[in-house]
Amino acid sequence: MLNTRYGLLKLTVNQKRKLKQTRTFLIAGILLGNLFVIFSDGFEKIHPFINATIGGFLIALVIAILEIWVFTGGVRKIKFIKLLTLRTLLYLFLFTLILFNVMAISRMVRYDYTYLQTLTSAEFQNYIFKEDFPIVIVYTLAFAFSINFTRMLSRKMGQGMLLSHITGAYYKPVIQERIIMFLNIENSKQISEKLSPMVFHNFLNDFFYDITESIVMHQGIIYEYVEDLVVVTWVMSKGLKDGNCIRIFFHIQDELTELKEKYFNKYGLFPRIRASLHCGKLVRAEIGEIKTQIVFHGDVMNTTARILDNCYKINVELLASAYLILRMDIPKIYEINSVGTIALKGKETTVELFKITEKELVTI
Repeated sequence: MLNTRYGLLKLTVNQKRKLKQTRTFLIAGILLGNLFVIFSDGFEKIHPFINATIGGFLIALVIAILEIWVFTGGVRKIKFIKLLTLRTLLYLFLFTLILFNVMAISRMVRYDYTYLQTLTSAEFQNYIFKEDFPIVIVYTLAFAFSINFTRMLSRKMGQGMLLSHITGAYYKPVIQERIIMFLNIENSKQISEKLSPMVFHNFLNDFFYDITESIVMHQGIIYEYVEDLVVVTWVMSKGLKDGNCIRIFFHIQDELTELKEKYFNKYGLFPRIRASLHCGKLVRAEIGEIKTQIVFHGDVMNTTARILDNCYKINVELLASAYLILRMDIPKIYEINSVGTIALKGKETTVELFKITEKELVTI
């Protein structure tokens, strides 16, 4: 939604992210369309470039709408190969429809034809059946398949993982400073005992699916799922900005509250969450041979796990280390209280922990 406070339209983080992705698609579509013209026709005529620019823009707009707003949910139950085929055919149909009409309208403008006159003209039919249009369709099919395959594979591997594997970004270990959050479902053991294994799996799947948009909205990256636990990471700048690494927890709580009826109807219970936050330097590297994986190594992961244990020991929903709190400008809607210096299990040193809660806002 748009924030109209003080009469100004202010985009949310999620809206800014989607607009940025849309802009990227539009630029790429226009460039690829003109690149095809350069290789097929050269620079002899201007109208192919106009057609390519308009066609590339419209195709990219369709891609943006489908990828960012349509294909964001409701398709996770469909098998990969089936979904890939359906998406590719849909894209091919839409792209062909757009290009066909761009070419037809271009000729209507240049030759002062009606739409019907254009379709029945010998020149247009020759172009469609004997000249470049079949090549355009093959190019479009390859383009549609490539988009869908890479987008779907990237989604399976996780945010940024496909590009990191292709470029070998972490073939050699690098040290990165990161914020880490461990977020899990409270009383998951009791829930698993109440539900059958298959129903519990569906419960976890729904939970992870329902919290994903909140994670992405607050610029977090899902590192891994471990049973009932999701590990979220941020580069320091994005996690600290606007208190993203804190806001995400309460946003997820609000989202789950809105879905409370759905969970009760399906499972007879409602997921509650607890989370820990910590930051520090980690080694990020690609490991494995037959199965390769990009992982984080370091004491930060251990400490974050120990902090989560203390959420349960002292009955707190969200705990953060002093290392993180001292580096943040805490949003005013949150209250920060020290719960003391705690000796974490398996560590010689102690860490001061802070409880983070939302302030009770009074409406006047």
